[in-house]
Order: sequence, then C-alpha cells, then structure tokens
Amino acid sequence: MVLIAAQGITAINPSFDFTPARLIDAIVTEVGVVLLPSLATMNIIKGDQDEQNSINNR
Repeated sequence: MVLIAAQGITAINPSFDFTPARLIDAIVTEVGVVLLPSLATMNIIKGDQDEQNSINNR
C-alpha cells in the first residue's frame, strides 16, 4: 500500500466528479457547448451522424 497522506489522516479524493445529473445544465468541450446534456445531444457533439439524422427526422 502506498500512503498519500500521513497515517491517521482520512481524506477522500475521488478520481471522478460525482455531481448528480439533475444539477448539470451544460457541458463545455473543445468541440462546443452541450446545453441540457443527454445521450442524444452528446452523440451529436461527438459527430455521430446517425444519431443527428434520427433527431432531425423527429
């Protein structure tokens, strides 16, 4: 085991953000901003053309 703090010190340092999805209004990336992110809107920003066509045809 590798200690990263002095013995007896308790700390939590998660590798990932645990923000509840209901609190996220936007995700900012180098490609653009996704408002009200969902699986569909995230697929659009990553360039998933099939998903984009699916949404445009609704």
